[in-house]
Amino acid sequence: MPRKKTLICIKCKVSETKDGKYCNKCRNDSRKEYFQKRYVDKGGYAWHRTITYKFKNRQELLRKASKKCERCGWNEVSEVFEVHHKDRNRDNNELSNLELLCPNCHQVHHFIEETGRFNRIFKG
Repeated sequence: MPRKKTLICIKCKVSETKDGKYCNKCRNDSRKEYFQKRYVDKGGYAWHRTITYKFKNRQELLRKASKKCERCGWNEVSEVFEVHHKDRNRDNNELSNLELLCPNCHQVHHFIEETGRFNRIFKG
């Protein structure tokens, strides 16, 4: 059965509809409300963080490295550690390819190797 189309928005009863029951503003408002409610119902930011593979890999690396930089052993603030891809392939997220480094060691490594953001400085 085809969807019944109306000429005036059934929510605000003022604006003209483009193709259906709602005007653009009411359609966008209802979509925004729906997704905000769904986000909150699932647990908000905490839920979103825990489902990402990056978060899970980071937690596993922190556990494996005992919350220390794998090069220098720095362990003051574990929240600032950076995940380094040994083979430079950001799509390869195997734990054997990842290394947990403090920001200083990570930048020094890329500076010495002339990779990452330092690639543009040295090569052009």
